[in-house]
Amino acid sequence: MTNSLQNEYSKRLNRVFTYIEANLNGDLSLITLSEIAHFSPYHFHRIFKTITGETLNTYVVRKRLEKAAAKLIRPENTSISDIALNCGFNDHAVFGRAFKKRFGMSPTQFSKRYQGTYSKIDQTEHKIDQNKEEIDSYLCKMETLKNWFTMNAKIMIRQIPNMEVAYITCMGPKNLGNVYTELLKWANAKRIFDPENTLVITKYHDSFKFTEPEKVRMSACITIDPKTEVEGHIGKSSIKKSEYLSGTFEIEPKDFDKAWISMYRYLNEQGYQKDDSEPLEILYNDFRKHPENKCHVEMLIPIR
Repeated sequence: MTNSLQNEYSKRLNRVFTYIEANLNGDLSLITLSEIAHFSPYHFHRIFKTITGETLNTYVVRKRLEKAAAKLIRPENTSISDIALNCGFNDHAVFGRAFKKRFGMSPTQFSKRYQGTYSKIDQTEHKIDQNKEEIDSYLCKMETLKNWFTMNAKIMIRQIPNMEVAYITCMGPKNLGNVYTELLKWANAKRIFDPENTLVITKYHDSFKFTEPEKVRMSACITIDPKTEVEGHIGKSSIKKSEYLSGTFEIEPKDFDKAWISMYRYLNEQGYQKDDSEPLEILYNDFRKHPENKCHVEMLIPIR
């Protein structure tokens, strides 16, 4: 596949990804999505699987189930039937079977077990209903994490203004560095990257809590002037004005996971409700130039 053809395919699939995420409770049939991508259904099905590693149906069902899982662990008085409908399942029994196949338990069991947990759902440290030793170990880890968070985080509620961004999407964190290199090379060639004013933002379309790392879709973004033109497989989108729980850290790259877990724990403990839009990560420095190889990073969880 030539670069120009690959760029065109990526551009069309970006439209599809955006549409799926905005319409998980709507019509996401092969016919509908192939029309959005301007491909024949047969051609679109092949391209989608080649780029994502999943069939369209597998991808859509996974996204719907992961959205449902995220809602089930929130301390909200929403019925499981309403969650199923909101996530695109018109048949409660079908939802229950699909959910159990994906997560190994019913939606009700899942909600009871995982409300109030903060990292990946399949880690044994969160299965705290087994014995006293595991409970004590879990509580000790959570207390240690809370102390680390208190020492390292600067927390506030702040509003992010409307921002136009140029972006490249990738699957999995191992590919993020490469797409940032490509994005910044493009921006520098166009002379639109200003280290003092351009924000470098990672947008997370999936949660590591529910999604295997290699399937987590992420967008490497930089802020741009709204009039800036993009080309190839570099996309252009908006981050809408919204309110966020903001946590600012100066930490090593290995501590990012710990910081995110702490942020979500704080969110729950303070009674904030997460909005359905994507979390953001703004990197304010190049950690390789820091005397201690630390990142000055702001982690942002949308709230309502």
